[in-house]
Amino acid sequence: MKILASLIWSPDIPMRYHAKHWKPFIEYILRDLAQVEPLQFLLFGKIAQQFTFLSPQQCLIAEHP
Repeated sequence: MKILASLIWSPDIPMRYHAKHWKPFIEYILRDLAQVEPLQFLLFGKIAQQFTFLSPQQCLIAEHP
């Protein structure tokens, strides 16, 4: 399953702005999905490093392409 840490990008506003505002929602979704069944996540970008509640067995974090 692929979930992006920030869902909106616009040329006028820095991506960090969007990532910061979407983080609570994405965190809620990831926590809920992690409880349902043993899933593995692939998260991209610096914001993904902030989801420390996911164990290394559940989550692979990579640089944003």
